Amino acid sequence: MEIACASINRTVRSGEQIASFDASALDAAGKDIVEIVLEGVEKTACSRVLRLSLSSRSSRLILAGNLYTYGEGPLEGRQLAPITLSLDVTEAVRHLPRSGPVQVCLEILDGHGQSLKDEHLFIKRFHLRNVEAE
Repeated sequence: MEIACASINRTVRSGEQIASFDASALDAAGKDIVEIVLEGVEKTACSRVLRLSLSSRSSRLILAGNLYTYGEGPLEGRQLAPITLSLDVTEAVRHLPRSGPVQVCLEILDGHGQSLKDEHLFIKRFHLRNVEAE
């Protein structure tokens, strides 16, 4: 079930907020698994770590987890199909208050864990959804 969805449809920079949602929507998830899904992600020339964090007015920054892209080499003149990446954020959302806005931030790192402040990435859509626990 979809909890929140946002059209990003642009290039985002490392350290930028990519989406937000109302924390009260998480009540519907109950004990289910909660996932962040990034759809239409542009492939990268070099391998990258995409670190997602959540924050609200009443909580500290919560690391939700990491997603990974694998280097495709020079992209000049090549058309590569975009990818969809999913991240289980069930544990992270347990630490959020159940009301008010929650911001989703993206930090892009290299393979050695170094933040790449000038790095950018095209993302088409953001989804927050719950998946029934089996």
